[in-house]
Amino acid sequence: MDRTTVINRACVKLGIPTIASDDDQSEQARKAKLIFDTLAAAEIRKQAWSFAMTRDILAYNVAAPVYGYLYAYDQPTDCARIVTIGDYYVFNYGRGSTVDDAPYQLETKKILTNDAGPLKIRYVKDLSATPSAWDPCFFEAFACALAVELTYTLQKVAQKRNDMKADYKDAIREAKRCNAIEQPPQNYAEEGYIVSRFA
Repeated sequence: MDRTTVINRACVKLGIPTIASDDDQSEQARKAKLIFDTLAAAEIRKQAWSFAMTRDILAYNVAAPVYGYLYAYDQPTDCARIVTIGDYYVFNYGRGSTVDDAPYQLETKKILTNDAGPLKIRYVKDLSATPSAWDPCFFEAFACALAVELTYTLQKVAQKRNDMKADYKDAIREAKRCNAIEQPPQNYAEEGYIVSRFA
């Protein structure tokens, strides 16, 4: 799978001519190329996709935060979304009474924490430029998302746009389902208000 294959899948969905290359001068190739990278990056960031998941161990940046935390770590340059930092899932941790009581903060592409490291993280890698690494279900969902965007300039038919949006919802739901069933059960940290009820 490559960019041309993805764009052609979107073209087939729209019922318009396919392209020979994403560099050809057809209107569909030019417009798809214009939005491909940013749209793919956004779709990859939306979910903890197993096909894009990776691990890293970070050393802290010598420039410490000006206040609140002791250490700052640069996020990897290919990071689309942080999933875990040390033992914490980024979407589920016990909040402190103030902002800086939290185990970490994400600011300006940095991870701020009091952990001296090395800091272990898991993150979704930005594979927007590498369709060959995509899961087939994500490939299909992204082709639907691309088709939705292309209807605004290539077809300009409201009903077609609605049909493509419905296709996208079905495809992304299936991609998320396939992604979820491949993963083992996860034990998440309980929120502070839940813990307090058992104190």
